[in-house]
Amino acid sequence: MTITTAEIIQALHDARSRLPSRPEGAHTVTEIARATGWSRNAVLQRLYVLRDAGVLEATHVSLPSIDGRVSTVPAYRTIVRSRKTKR
Repeated sequence: MTITTAEIIQALHDARSRLPSRPEGAHTVTEIARATGWSRNAVLQRLYVLRDAGVLEATHVSLPSIDGRVSTVPAYRTIVRSRKTKR
């Protein structure tokens, strides 16, 4: 079964209420897996699809660990490509 880019984006959009709110709008693979119910491997596979489609941006977010130290970890967000207007 093949999942489309639009279906992945819709699933992430539907899970948005279960994701932590951040000004940068980026989330870790673990956060996305928890919110969608997908495995970490399934999340990574879907992120590759989005990256290949040019609608995924990799970034970093700072998160506190259980011992209170803050670490910078990889995170991802979808990007909206602007549509060129025809003249």
